[in-house]
Amino acid sequence: MAQAEDADSIATATRETQEEVGIDLRVSARLLGPLDQVRAITHRGVRPMVVEPFVFVADGVVTPSTSDEVTGTFWLPLSEAASGRLNELHLYKGWFGVTGRFPCWRYESHIIWGLTYDMLKGLLKLI
Repeated sequence: MAQAEDADSIATATRETQEEVGIDLRVSARLLGPLDQVRAITHRGVRPMVVEPFVFVADGVVTPSTSDEVTGTFWLPLSEAASGRLNELHLYKGWFGVTGRFPCWRYESHIIWGLTYDMLKGLLKLI
């Protein structure tokens, strides 16, 4: 979430990455550029929140350390996602018993769907 001291969206992304997963992008990575903005959608429709993702490339090995807001991290091999071998549908049971099927990737014990899936699909289109 943007804060008053953030000069721009890149500053917000850099600060949030440091706070949530302990990676200081200013010293351990270089900015490649932005991806398309993604709107947050919930069971009640579009939320008034837009995520503006940026792509950075690490200059070396980085080791995440999670904050209280993050339950865990893992590395997803993008080549596996791009190959289609991870493609599945995620069955999500929402409010009031409404069930939806959403495209996802299943990797090891992880399901990548929703905003994260949409942002990474955008990245794969570029590469």
